[in-house]
Amino acid sequence: MIHSKSPIAVIDIGTNTFNLLIKDASTGKLLLNTKIPVKLGQGGLREDKIADDAFVRGIQALQAHRETALSYGVKEVYAFATSAVRSTSNGKAFAEKAKEMAGISINVIDGLKEAEFIVKGVGQAIPLASETALIMDIGGGSTEFIISKNGQTEWMESYLLGASRIIEMLRVVDPLSQSDLSRLHQLFTNALTTLRRQLEKSQIKTLIGSSGSFDTMYDLIAHQTHTPLLGTQKTVDFSIEALLAMTEKLKALPLAERLALPGMLPMRADMMPISAVFIEYILSIHPFETVKLSTYSLKEGVFETLLNEDHTWQVSLL
Repeated sequence: MIHSKSPIAVIDIGTNTFNLLIKDASTGKLLLNTKIPVKLGQGGLREDKIADDAFVRGIQALQAHRETALSYGVKEVYAFATSAVRSTSNGKAFAEKAKEMAGISINVIDGLKEAEFIVKGVGQAIPLASETALIMDIGGGSTEFIISKNGQTEWMESYLLGASRIIEMLRVVDPLSQSDLSRLHQLFTNALTTLRRQLEKSQIKTLIGSSGSFDTMYDLIAHQTHTPLLGTQKTVDFSIEALLAMTEKLKALPLAERLALPGMLPMRADMMPISAVFIEYILSIHPFETVKLSTYSLKEGVFETLLNEDHTWQVSLL
């Protein structure tokens, strides 16, 4: 547990973005929630390595997050790395360089620990005790699925199906061709056998999309339908019809036109067609009645764990 009276920082070292969360350790008050687009997996995941330019971007982002944390009076930083670091041949070298150049000690977690943190984060946004839900978190390097029933995690799995990894693996064109769409469908069908088996024997009614691509999908739909933007809300409901309609648009538009869409984050524009097709596929294999968004995910789950549980995670003392 954390006993510090100073603000605490959590850094989520993702495959696409490096997220920084700063909270008051005593009150839990949010002080800062920001991110830097890094694209750590770009140009290297096909060879299971972090490319040289991405390596440099990652170290620079950690240095920037360190300076930001210091400006908020942070004394303790907990950094967690996911798919791009744990699955690459030079991920260990990246962690060593992060310690040397940015003073940040990185905890490299596996996919199941990542899923555990995600469900703890989602549980702060959505009362899972009253839900029977499939939680889906689309990352850059991996995608996590968790089945939660009445507040209990029944099953979880992490798949090497992140949006950036898929782009690298399949080398899709822009916009997606019919051949690309067929290959994506086949990839999901082949890889997600265990998920489909779980869904077949479950009475799940709700799909919960965790942060990231789902945040962007909601803002894109809100701009198009002239409904309120996401703002500071922790959770909102999707219209399934609007979600599928936006999927069709993202599949058809080239990058330049996607970038022009109101609500599109430039850092996500290249990956959103893949994420959209992935969401469409999940909606096609099970009769979900409701789709919700949780704006809370891994970093919020990490902070909850640090506050309330004994742990042995590495801390960076600034």
